[in-house]
Amino acid sequence: MTRTPAAKRPRVLELLEREIEVAHSPAARSPVLDDGMAAMVPYDQRNLELAGSYPEDDDAGDHDRDWDSMRCSYKCRNMVKSELLETLDRREKQVVEYEAAFKQLKARESENQSLIARVKSLEQSLAAATCREEALRTQRAEEEKLMAEIRSKSEAETTAKEAENEVSSLKNELASLRDSSAKEIRRLERDVQGMEENNEFCMSKMNAENDACRRETECVSEELSYLRVQHGELEEKLNNILQEKMNLERELATASSKLSNTRMTDSQEAEAVINSLREELKHQSAEISEAKKLKANYVKQQAVEEQLDTLRKRAEQAEAKLVDYADVKLRISALECDLNAWEDVLKAIPGNVSRDQIPEKLVSLQRELLVRLSENGGLKAKVEELQLALARTLMEKQESESAAASARQHAEGARGRISRLERQVVSLTRERDGVKAILASYDEEESFLLQQHKAASSTVLATPEKSKQRRIEELESLLASSQETIKVIEKELEESIGTSKERQIAADKLSADLEAARSKISSLERESLQLRQEIGILEGKLACGEFDPSKTKVLKLRTSLDTRETSHPVVTSIPVESATHEQIASILESKDKIAMLTGKVGALEQEISTLKKRENRYMQVFAEKAFTFRTACGLIFGYEILMNEKPDSAVTFFKLRSVYSRDKEYETLEFQYTANGHAVGRIDMLANDYTTSPEIDRQVTTFLQGFKSIPAFIANLTLELFNKGTIG
Repeated sequence: MTRTPAAKRPRVLELLEREIEVAHSPAARSPVLDDGMAAMVPYDQRNLELAGSYPEDDDAGDHDRDWDSMRCSYKCRNMVKSELLETLDRREKQVVEYEAAFKQLKARESENQSLIARVKSLEQSLAAATCREEALRTQRAEEEKLMAEIRSKSEAETTAKEAENEVSSLKNELASLRDSSAKEIRRLERDVQGMEENNEFCMSKMNAENDACRRETECVSEELSYLRVQHGELEEKLNNILQEKMNLERELATASSKLSNTRMTDSQEAEAVINSLREELKHQSAEISEAKKLKANYVKQQAVEEQLDTLRKRAEQAEAKLVDYADVKLRISALECDLNAWEDVLKAIPGNVSRDQIPEKLVSLQRELLVRLSENGGLKAKVEELQLALARTLMEKQESESAAASARQHAEGARGRISRLERQVVSLTRERDGVKAILASYDEEESFLLQQHKAASSTVLATPEKSKQRRIEELESLLASSQETIKVIEKELEESIGTSKERQIAADKLSADLEAARSKISSLERESLQLRQEIGILEGKLACGEFDPSKTKVLKLRTSLDTRETSHPVVTSIPVESATHEQIASILESKDKIAMLTGKVGALEQEISTLKKRENRYMQVFAEKAFTFRTACGLIFGYEILMNEKPDSAVTFFKLRSVYSRDKEYETLEFQYTANGHAVGRIDMLANDYTTSPEIDRQVTTFLQGFKSIPAFIANLTLELFNKGTIG
């Protein structure tokens, strides 16, 4: 901004001031007589004193010049008077115009003063706002430090408590493991002792049985050899007897034929022969019975041989069990070594109950490591964001300071312009007073000339006309210079008015931008509130298990579902930050810095995008947990549960399908759950084609209507479906 240089004091003003000083000085002023009339004063001499351009002559020439200057005609005086009156009227009009311009200058000066007061108030509000901002920043930094200390302290306390709980649980687990291992060792020792005793008893028993079997086998073998000999003899006898029987039958046939032919006369001999034959038959039948007995004994011998084989096999099995007993001892020693090794592992790894849980513990430790690494990355990202925010705030602070400095410079420039205008007004008032004094001197000269005209009417004065013309020219030049100064002042006033209008337009623009930013912040707050409501609805749906596992993709696993509580302060801090942004925007009304609001709005949008990403991560984690929970429930209880929830309703519908059902679409159970606030709700089974069937209807009447127990009904139905599916 270029400053207008101070107007140079014109030569005419200096001449007028000198004239006024001469007129008011006692040497130049004409003496006043007793009757109030002014004394005679030479006209040209006074002009010479005002102009300061005539040289001084000797005393002889002074008297002639004074006498010549007093000669003027009445006509000349009238002409001078008329012209002077015209110029006086013109000058009075100009004075009126100057007074109006001066009033306008006064009004503009008051406007400038109001602008200066407004600038001062803006500077004061800016300084107060900067102080408040610094106080808020310091207070917020202290609060953040305190919150960080409280969080670190609480985290340390929780970690210490968790460590103590883990140590106590580990101690309890180690004690329980020691007790269980000692009990298991004692049980194994008792089992080993019992097995040893059983083995010894079995060995002694088997040895005794083997001895008895050996003796029995020896006896049986002896009897068998004896029976074989007897069997051979009896077979020979049997063959002989059969041969004899056949011979006797042939003889009997021949004898009968002979008797029939010869018709024996001696019946006594025939009867004797028949009796002898009968005795031989009886003897042969007895021998046949003995042969049958021998055959039965042979069968018994074969059975005894089979028993002997079984006993031999049992003896071999006992010997193999003795070998297995040695192997069992070796395995027991190896198990003891493994048990000691697992005890060392359990001592080294915290939070275990049994060795089967070691892989799960390792997986959980790996997950915790990944979670801690992700949290560390998130903390680093937050630190970087805070550093960027700090850099932005520092830049904004520097910009606000530069804007304040520029505003101070503008205020100083306005003060300088106002002081120059005041000086110009003072100079104009002085010029006005000088012109009035000159006009008064003209009146005095006119009255003086009228008095001189009475004394010497025939004298012609030519010099006053020249001095009059010169004075008129001086007044015109003075008027032109004053008009130029007025134009300069008007130009400066127009510039100041233009700058004030520009500032007013900028202030209006800033206020409009501020209103737009406030509306945007309010819309962002509403959007964040709507997002929080949607997050709550989605969390409720995901907790109940409503998701599509084919489209669900887990990006990153957080520590637990309780991280929602950590994200809640971040969401609740958005209105506080928006309030601080409104304060900052109100501070920025006096300067051209709307970029700060855009940056804050961008930061809020970034926070909302991070909240949306976090919501997506929560949804994915909840979906995974819900899928795991539903799968586990299906595998444990044997039912696939499908839920259908109506929006803005306390009623929820559940559909159960058994894993043992043959028809998945027909054999379903439907339940209706009615919520009752925080209390336990009510669940009812809905009727369908499957539940109204005769076999299910009996169970419904027995368990639901009679005992009023849904778990008993489900358990009985599961058992029946299992029996149908497995046994048939």
